[in-house]
Formats: sequence, C-alpha cells, structure tokens
Amino acid sequence: SMIRPASFCGVFGYKPTFGSISRRGVSMLARRLDTIGVYGRTADDLALIGDALMVHDPEDWDMLANPGRDLTGAMAEGLLDSFKFAFVRTPAWDQGEPDMTSALEAFVKGLGDVVQDVTLEGVFDDIVNTHKTVIHANVATFLGEAAEKAPEKMRPETHGRVDEGKAISAVDYIRALGLAEAQGQALDRLFDLYDVILTPSAAGQAPQDLSITGNPAFNGMWTLLGVPAVSVPLLTGADGMPIGVQVVGRCGDDARVLRAAKWLWERYGGQGK
Repeated sequence: SMIRPASFCGVFGYKPTFGSISRRGVSMLARRLDTIGVYGRTADDLALIGDALMVHDPEDWDMLANPGRDLTGAMAEGLLDSFKFAFVRTPAWDQGEPDMTSALEAFVKGLGDVVQDVTLEGVFDDIVNTHKTVIHANVATFLGEAAEKAPEKMRPETHGRVDEGKAISAVDYIRALGLAEAQGQALDRLFDLYDVILTPSAAGQAPQDLSITGNPAFNGMWTLLGVPAVSVPLLTGADGMPIGVQVVGRCGDDARVLRAAKWLWERYGGQGK
C-alpha cells in the first residue's frame, strides 16, 4: 500500500504507473497489481526519488521498456495556471467515513469552476468485483504454497483470501482481466476531457486498531487499472488527524499528476503546514 498510508501519516505518497519501478527482491502478493512507490514531504521530492528508481530491469517481466519520464524536469517547467479536475466519488463512496466525505466535498466545492462532478458508470459498475477476482486469484498463486506449508504463520484473513482465490476458475479470471482492460480504456477516454481525477485517498483517518491497515476500498480500482496516483495531505478528520486527497491520472502521465498535486498543495494546503 502507498496511497492509504500516506493519507494516514499526513505525507505525500506516489504510486507510479504500473511497471515503472522494479519489484526485484520484493515478496510478491499479486504480480498483476503489485506496484512500488515512494513517500516524500513534497511533490518535488516524489519526482526526484521517482526518477532515481525508474530504470528498466529485465528481471521484472512486467516493467515498462522505458519507464523513465524525467519527472524532475517536468516539475522544473513551472505550474500551469490551472487544471481541469474531475471529482470522482467511486463506487466505494458509501464506505467513506462522514468526516472524510464532508471534508472532501467542501474542499472540492472550494475549487470552483476548475472541477466537475463525474460519475463512473457502465463498464465501471462491476469494478469492485473485478479487482476482487484479480487480487484473490493472484494471492492464491503467490501465497498458496506458503499457506499450506506454514499455515500457523499466516493470518486468518490471508488464509481466507487464498481460499477465495483457489475457488476462482480460469474462465472467471480471464473474464476479469478482459473487463479490467475495457475499464482502463474507458478511463483513458475520460482523460481526453480532464487533466486528472480527484478522489479519496482513504475512507477516513488512520484506524486506532494497529492490527489492521484501514479500508482499501478507495485504492483497489486504481491499482487494478495501473494508473499513477498521488496522495496530497490536504484534509483533516474529526480528531484532527490527516486525510489525503488522491490525484489520479492517465497511464504514463505521471508528470501531470505530480504537477497537479503540487498545484493543489501550493494553493490550498501548504500554508502553515
């Protein structure tokens, strides 16, 4: 996880386009989804670290052939006067905590004419189940053997995901991958109309229960589609704890996402923080 922990900790978090940073040496959970990202104090920090890490590695079969994007160069060009934002609540909106949803809606309203409400419909209606199918099948693939050899070392929740993944047929998995591709194409068309999407980074503040990592409902669909995302620490919850705003962009357009994150921070979050 990158975006949700960044939201909880009040820092910038960057999950790049899928295949941008090598996963060699990382314990795999879901090859189709696992993405390495970075944390920083500013969007410029994210660009600097991202550039250092985005080098093609033939040992990671899912890496892009040319992952480097000169993010620092793009950030040095200066910011646009404005961006065209799409505010997307996502199908998980009802899982958001009241203080998060009210704070985000108030923030979006304050942006004025540069943002429009957009509802993802049609092919996106089943995106939650699409992600669930893909991740559970992958978890069963990469953790199934460990679950059998050392079951006592794995949490019950993980055993449950492995069991669900083993029950998914090849037909259902291939169908889910096809649907994810269609969803990605539909999202790409949305970026013909808008620069980036604004959406929740997390369901709310960091949970008090340290045995859990929070509700991932607002992260899964973007990970499924492999798009770049940045969490910007712009909001606070009912207890004064940080809540991030997630900026999502088109695959490969990481520089625009980072520049939009910096634009938002400098105008609405940076003063006094």
